[in-house]
Parts: sequence; structure tokens; C-alpha cells
Amino acid sequence: MQHLLLLLGGQRLARFVPSETAIMRGRDRYYMAIRQSRRLESLHPILEFLAECFAISTEEVVTEGRKTLRESAGRTPEARHRKIFSHAKKHDEFSIQDVVTWMPDIPRRTLERDIAALLKKRTLKSKGKSKARMYTLAKRQK
Repeated sequence: MQHLLLLLGGQRLARFVPSETAIMRGRDRYYMAIRQSRRLESLHPILEFLAECFAISTEEVVTEGRKTLRESAGRTPEARHRKIFSHAKKHDEFSIQDVVTWMPDIPRRTLERDIAALLKKRTLKSKGKSKARMYTLAKRQK
């Protein structure tokens, strides 16, 4: 019911808020609010309870969203490129395995794509073939 009212009121955030979980956690209060609404012949107690549940759920969604953003901030291609570039400045040459060591939480294939992008931008240059390939900063980058 609360989702419907919020959606009809143009509140887009309502689609992402699992307020049923908050209702279930406070189900004793939920049933008490229903009984109180019936006794008073007023929707105020149940609406107040539902609004409180929605507020709690919204806060949880916002908190989880912020956490996800913080965790993913360093996982963008640009952030990875900056990190590779930063490490490349400190080392004369490096291999893909060095990059994997610097960023162990990123899949190797993703890091290979990142290096390919940096080669294409001419930020890095490579020498050697396949597993023996080594990378250095392009001269203009040093």
C-alpha cells in the first residue's frame, strides 16, 4: 500500500526500497498499529508505522548504496589506469604479473584490457612477446 501511494505521488525511490523487510522485523508493532487503527477508526496509527518502516528502509538503501559506491570507486577503468600509471612511474619496466600483484582484486583479463587501452593511448609501450612482454612508460609520459 505504501509503495503504491509513494509511486502514485511520483516518488521514484519507492521502487528500490524493500520496506516489507522492515515491516516483518517490527511485525508485533505492525499488528498493534492495525488493532489501534481499528479501535480508533483512524488510519493514523498504521500510516505512521508504515511511514516509519519506509524511513528505516530508505536509510538502509542509502547506506548500502553509499557503501557500494565507496567499494566500486577504485574499480572504474580510469581509476585502474591511474593506478597502473602511478606504479609504472615507480618501476622502469613491469609485466602483467606485476600489475596483477598490484591489484589482486581485479581479474587478470580486465587488467590485460586496461594495459591494452593504455598502449593504444600511447601512455605505455611494450617490448617482447606474450608471457615475456614487459611494459614501460612512453617517453613523453616520464
